[in-house]
Amino acid sequence: MTSQDWASWIGAIGTAGATLIATITLALEAWWRRSDKRKEQAVRITVWVLTNQKSDQKTDDVIRISNQSFFPVYRCVVTVVINEQNGSHYPAWYRRIFTALPPGEWQLTAPKGWRRMSARPGVEIAFTDAHGVHWLRNAVGHLHERPIDAIKHYGVELPYSPDQLTPATT
Repeated sequence: MTSQDWASWIGAIGTAGATLIATITLALEAWWRRSDKRKEQAVRITVWVLTNQKSDQKTDDVIRISNQSFFPVYRCVVTVVINEQNGSHYPAWYRRIFTALPPGEWQLTAPKGWRRMSARPGVEIAFTDAHGVHWLRNAVGHLHERPIDAIKHYGVELPYSPDQLTPATT
């Protein structure tokens, strides 16, 4: 083989490699876009606890929930957790359940009885988005897709009585 043949072979291999890398890159980018699109509504749902909020001459802990998407989410379960633990192990009175969470900022009273030495409150929320995908955002803010809805995940007995949301106050 002459040096021209070698150059042709190396050029062909380089072109094939560049084409392969470009194809893989495009496929990965398409997969990331689909993944982002799937999470589009879920990433806009957040929840947190406000402790020692004064209202009507009393002090309460308040759960604040924000739905910054354009659509409601459904079958929501909010659980107050202590020190970033898993909410599925908590008793039912630590949970708040509602059928739908409309867009906007909402609040509800946190359950009593969580305070003890070194206890840090957190909140996790599980819900079903407008496309029927089930999600859980844990107490540290990580979002996870779930195979089952929140009602089944927490073993909520049916029929359940939904809690009352009120618009958030500043």
